[in-house]
Amino acid sequence: MERAEKSEKERMELAKAIGMMEPDAPLVEKLEALILDVSPEVSCYAIRSASRLKKAEHLPSIIQKLDNSKTHEDAASALKEFGHEAMGTREAYLDDSKKDVQLRIAVIKVLAGIGSQDAVRVLLGELERKTDELKTEIVDALDRIRSEKPDVSFPAKLTQKATLAIIKKYCQTFIELHQLES
Repeated sequence: MERAEKSEKERMELAKAIGMMEPDAPLVEKLEALILDVSPEVSCYAIRSASRLKKAEHLPSIIQKLDNSKTHEDAASALKEFGHEAMGTREAYLDDSKKDVQLRIAVIKVLAGIGSQDAVRVLLGELERKTDELKTEIVDALDRIRSEKPDVSFPAKLTQKATLAIIKKYCQTFIELHQLES
């Protein structure tokens, strides 16, 4: 047991130290394994280091840590730190229907927290393509951005198109339910 605790502390120290290195330092290659470590404490230190280094190859591992309640906050914060550079990776996770729904919802919430013009573009694009499982989360995220960041613009054509698609879907559902009652 003592050896395991020592090993965990060593991994935490390593994760912390890597964050102080240059992005091209040889030890940075170990960071992904530390992000995915079974110890939430080690993961959190590694995630913080990755957010300082901003290497795109760490993004998928960080996104995976959104799913763990003990690493969620650090992962969400790191993804916000990456900013625009990480938009493509976050967008890819939303597009991948094979990924866990809760993980995709977590990515939507991170985008809402970022609240940038790019985040709006991605969310509106996803709103147009997604099935019902994510639409409510996306609408909530867009509403949050609209409320918290009034300077972010929402392209009228995309917004109207997405809104009309949602209204159409609800009307179709209403008609189908009404026909079932008849």
